[in-house]
Amino acid sequence: MDAFSDNPETWDWPLQAGDQPVKVTRTEDKFEVNFDTSYFDPKEIEVKLFEPNLLHVSCHKERGDLPVSRDVYRTYKLPDDVDPKTVDSRVEGGKIHVSAKKRNHI
Repeated sequence: MDAFSDNPETWDWPLQAGDQPVKVTRTEDKFEVNFDTSYFDPKEIEVKLFEPNLLHVSCHKERGDLPVSRDVYRTYKLPDDVDPKTVDSRVEGGKIHVSAKKRNHI
């Protein structure tokens, strides 16, 4: 399933705990969002930036006797005041952490 979200406050993420939207944190100087990726191995996760959008792709092949796979693709529009050149992402503790600086605080 492919989805696009341009809501600046919450982003849909189908694997979020409790099926809740992901809350976007925006302060005076930074932007942050965290996605639950506990179903995936860190090496099965990829975050790519296509200005001005953030394309987040997670692919996971189920282990076991059956050839089952799980693929998740989501595209999110970064807020206009976020500098796309400062976007940083890391996988840690079963979550993808994405952060960036605001344009006026570089």
